Order: sequence, then structure tokens, then C-alpha cells
Amino acid sequence: SAEITALDGEIAELGKKIDSLDKDMKQAKAKRNGEHEIFLAAQADMAGAIAACEGAIEALTSSKGAMGGKTELNAAALAQLKAVADTALSLAAGADELAQLDDFLAQAQPGKSNSYKYHSNDILATIEALQKKFTQQKNDLEQEEFDT
Repeated sequence: SAEITALDGEIAELGKKIDSLDKDMKQAKAKRNGEHEIFLAAQADMAGAIAACEGAIEALTSSKGAMGGKTELNAAALAQLKAVADTALSLAAGADELAQLDDFLAQAQPGKSNSYKYHSNDILATIEALQKKFTQQKNDLEQEEFDT
């Protein structure tokens, strides 16, 4: 009977330990779910930034092929470039890349004919550099999530 009482006490202690561990697991799971939601949002932002870079590169490259004498960047190219600049701002791209995009956007006016040589190669290089940077950040983010 004394042995039964001792075992009952041990069972009660183990039950308390199980309850405590269960509570800890639920808290850890809730915390991890929150971290995963943050990851998913950041991953979507990076994917959007990469897609915006791809669209801007395509638009600027196609506008280069259509040049002849006086030219203008079409509204689609400027819209893609603006999207890249906005995304870069929100994802804290480097100051140099942002300054180059900002300068270019300040000069360009959709719908107005511009008399200038095609000088978007610098802009293309900047966008390509941003695209590589965003891709690396996305890869790092996904590796960190995988390691967690």
C-alpha cells in the first residue's frame, strides 16, 4: 500500500511534467507559426522584387530595339522601372542603386518625346544588379527558414 501511494505520487508528478511540457510545446509551435508567416511575407516580397526587375529589364531591352532617331521610353517600361524602384525602397536596396533609378525616373516623362541617345544601359545594369541582390537575399531567407 505504501508502494502504491509512492507510485501514485510519482504518477501525479509525471502528469504535471507532461502538462508543463505540453504547454511549452504549444507556445513554441505558436511562436514558430508566427515566424513562418513573417518568412512567407518576406519571400513573397522578394519574389515580387525579382519579377519586377525581370519585367523592367524586358521592357527596357525591348524599347532599345525599337529605337530610331528621337525616341521615348514607353509607359510600360517606366511603370516597370517605377515598380522596381518602389520595391527596392521597401526592401532597402543599396543607396547607389536607388540614386541611379531615382535620377532616371526624375528625367523620364511618359508620353513625351525625348531627344536623347539610348542611355538605359546603366539603368539595365543597375536593375540587373538589384535582381541579383534580391535573388541572393531570397536564397538566404529560404536557407535560414530551412535551417530553422
